[in-house]
Amino acid sequence: MSANPGQEQRAFWAILLAMGVLLVWSVLFPPPKPPPRPIAADRTIPAQEALSARPESEPLAVADPSSEEPARASGSLLGVSGGDDVLLQRDDETAAERVQIRVGGADVSLTFDGQGARLTEAVLHGFSEGDRPVQLLPENGAGALGSVLRIDGREFPLDRFVFNLVSDSQSSVGRRLVWELPLEEVTLRKTFTVPPEGHQLEVEHELVRDRAGLSAWGLSWGGGMRSTEEKKGKVRGAYFYGTALAEGKVQRKAPNQLGNGPLEYEGLTYFITSQNKYFVGAIVPRGDNQGPARLWQVSAGREAAPSVAGDILVERAAGLAANRVAYDVYIGPLDYAGLSALGLGLEGAVDLGARWIRPMSRTILAVLIWMHGIIPNYGVVIVLFSSVVNLLFFPLTFKSTRSMRDMAALKPRLDALKEKHKDEPEKLSKATMALYKEAGVNPLAGCFPLLLQMPIFFALYAVLFHTIELRQEPFVFWIRDLSQPDVVFNLPFALPLIGSGVALLPIIMGVTSYFQSKATMVDPNQKMMVTMMPIMMTFIFFTMPSGLVLYWLTSNLFTIGQKFLMKPSAVATAVVEEADTDSHGKGGGRKSGTKRKAGRGAGATRAGAKSK
Repeated sequence: MSANPGQEQRAFWAILLAMGVLLVWSVLFPPPKPPPRPIAADRTIPAQEALSARPESEPLAVADPSSEEPARASGSLLGVSGGDDVLLQRDDETAAERVQIRVGGADVSLTFDGQGARLTEAVLHGFSEGDRPVQLLPENGAGALGSVLRIDGREFPLDRFVFNLVSDSQSSVGRRLVWELPLEEVTLRKTFTVPPEGHQLEVEHELVRDRAGLSAWGLSWGGGMRSTEEKKGKVRGAYFYGTALAEGKVQRKAPNQLGNGPLEYEGLTYFITSQNKYFVGAIVPRGDNQGPARLWQVSAGREAAPSVAGDILVERAAGLAANRVAYDVYIGPLDYAGLSALGLGLEGAVDLGARWIRPMSRTILAVLIWMHGIIPNYGVVIVLFSSVVNLLFFPLTFKSTRSMRDMAALKPRLDALKEKHKDEPEKLSKATMALYKEAGVNPLAGCFPLLLQMPIFFALYAVLFHTIELRQEPFVFWIRDLSQPDVVFNLPFALPLIGSGVALLPIIMGVTSYFQSKATMVDPNQKMMVTMMPIMMTFIFFTMPSGLVLYWLTSNLFTIGQKFLMKPSAVATAVVEEADTDSHGKGGGRKSGTKRKAGRGAGATRAGAKSK
């Protein structure tokens, strides 16, 4: 039964009114800015706040809390063991000299700080951020690759202790930095090996001495990641993530999923990452050293949105002789092919959609990269890919659209059957199915091509939304970055759903969606939906990457072009003509006889169409 036009009009005006109320409310009462994220007082160190931002970590010094100096000879680590206080402090009486070393490579330059023997800067030379290379570590000072000790279930980061630089050498495998921290109960040696090229380095931890009873020890990525993109509009989804290969599966967590505290992985964890949309820092223990890990939310310095930090430890069993653990560390782009080539399993950190869609996502990504090797413009590649997909599905969509038009041609007969059997549902169902069979129409044919294409769209959404290949890739004119909305100007206020950025491509797409819906409309009572759906699609696509909008726009234009090839099939036309002949023939006479001849001719046409 067709919808009541009056009801559709009321629904249309109700939706329009609701959108207007939201718009006025957002302008008059903008949401307040969130207050700064507080840091617990027992973990706060003046001028070094981020260094103590790890959850449930103890203060690292008993020195004057107003001092901004890092822990030196008086540096100490307080813990509790068996109810007795255990004091871990530097074993030597001389203050270690804080050293910072920059190691430059062909692909990445790293800055190491003797305070914590950790990484404080990571610059990627092959990727730009405005007029400078991408720098991945936030300005919160927490850095990455710091050391963590676990004693009696409590974790103690060593970021405020100054390590001694024992050795700085160059060999065929790269630059080798050796740091050492002599504490009263523990002596830790830490070695970084940075190759001359590539994004992978090696970190080695060695316990030279342990009288504190460490239960686990490992590395952390304590500062999270910084934003490396100039945001041109409101974009759907989280920008920062943390990923862990734990409990037998890859688990990707956004900051809002960690708002209630750290997420603990007590079993075997094969790697952890801190990542933004396009870049990642990963820690992968070698051999059988997979242990417990954590992910937690952390402030990303000047960034408004929180990032994700994490650590991964190695448990020490009683009698374990090996006190040396090596880690592979990757710092670079979220490039699926490049990560797969490393053989570390880190390709799982690339978001390619749900598990059932990932094989198709990988295939589409490989096809797009292959096409880009021939055509240097990813915008043209997307247009061609969309055209190829539509051509492949053209036989199905053609048949589907013609089936819908046949259904429209049969509407008078269907209405007559509904009137005739309005009190007999069973007879109405049988008569309807008999009419479909006579006309050769499948009422479900209109849905089948759409169901087949939906997995492709979901896979393409994951590829165009998350992969680094489209980052900063231009198309034409004002479309300078296919990975972001093509914002042409910003409003002085934020609109509901779309923010303050106004993009042009979604508006063009919305116009084509209107004509596409109008071209495929078969029921006059659907006119209101023909207007509403394009408006809704325009608002949804305002926050999509322009590459995805371009794909949908190309598909709309292809569908509109099909209109010129569409008309009802000969079978359905013959059925309708025969019905008209029968209805006019009831009056008798010469005119009626003429109509009956036409009806017999139509029946012959129908029989011929069936035989074909």
